[in-house]
Amino acid sequence: MGAEIIALRCPSCGYAENAVKQELRFGYEFTCARCGTVSMLILNHQLYMPRPGEIICMQCGRVAARGARFCQCSAPLVTRCVNPDCLREFPVHHAICDYCGWPQEVAPSSPGAVGIKIERAILRLFDPDKSVRDDALGTLRRIEGAAPSVVAAMIEALKQGPDRRWARACWVLAQLEDPAAVVEAAPALLRALAAHDEKARRYAHRALVGAGEAAAPALGDALKHSQDPDPDLHLAICNVLADLGAAAAPAVPALIQALLYAPRPDVQEAAARALRKVGPPAAPSTPALIQVLTEQRGPGVRQAVCDALVGIGTPAVAGLIDLLARRAPDEVLTTVCEALGRIGDAAAVGPLIAAGRRTPAGPVGAAAQDALARIGRAAVPALAKLARPLSRDRKWARAALAKINR
Repeated sequence: MGAEIIALRCPSCGYAENAVKQELRFGYEFTCARCGTVSMLILNHQLYMPRPGEIICMQCGRVAARGARFCQCSAPLVTRCVNPDCLREFPVHHAICDYCGWPQEVAPSSPGAVGIKIERAILRLFDPDKSVRDDALGTLRRIEGAAPSVVAAMIEALKQGPDRRWARACWVLAQLEDPAAVVEAAPALLRALAAHDEKARRYAHRALVGAGEAAAPALGDALKHSQDPDPDLHLAICNVLADLGAAAAPAVPALIQALLYAPRPDVQEAAARALRKVGPPAAPSTPALIQVLTEQRGPGVRQAVCDALVGIGTPAVAGLIDLLARRAPDEVLTTVCEALGRIGDAAAVGPLIAAGRRTPAGPVGAAAQDALARIGRAAVPALAKLARPLSRDRKWARAALAKINR
């Protein structure tokens, strides 16, 4: 028996320009282009729109009742999903599983299934349920070569504007623990560092720190060459570099620039803290630190600079000794004495004694005593000579020796 193919009228809205979508054994199925109603054209031209839950037999065209598993012609009405993670039953005429959405024509073991698995797992990375996100991340880690698709999706999410997806995208990049992926996503992560969302900032920070030394050049470039300087972003970058520690050494020139020219004191302090964490590799920053120390930018910056010079250690001693010999305000010289004492290099003993003898009763004299006490036994011979009965500075020297012997 043949069937005449004509333009089909939708029984729901009356639209008359519908075309056949799928040929079935018993007739044709079409979906209304206007309202989306799915209808069946049986070979005798009778239209029937399946009610919710009804199943059309693929063999004979009978309409089966809700819950039926077999047609009266003995043909099965349900099939089992081919996805081994699902295996649930759904109507046999559905091309996509009702429960997991897996396309039934794609075998899970075929090469084409890999892309579907990656795409579906990426969608689940943005699920509000953390357990779902964790499961999706585990799936992606088990798929070899999934990282580029994941990174591209997270970068795209970060480009779309601040929303809840930002925090989840940053979380994914942090969980990947892939330095190359973080470097690729660095521009997007830098935007998130200055976001209003506290979670986005925290996860972006964690992702960049997790990348280690690989992230330092990108962070340094952002700090040094930003076309639209954002103090909040610069502060966040300095904090990331501080947590990188010695791995932030490639960004030392950018940190020097931030220390010297940042308009906000908190950014200057953060840059100095990062230099302290870098340690001896930050030795090229010593002249800049000394310069900032002489400019008296405030107690917070001064203390942060002192800590940075101590973190650099022995390479900073020569510059500190040179500053100690100059005429400078007492607060600057006391800070220099503190730094030299905390470093503990014996080369500073002579300059500290000279500074203390200039103003033995002032704050610099007391700071020099404290610094010599920190250096310890290496300062004893020189102080012992000054402590002799006929020495003019015996009182000051004896007080310093007493601090050493405590």
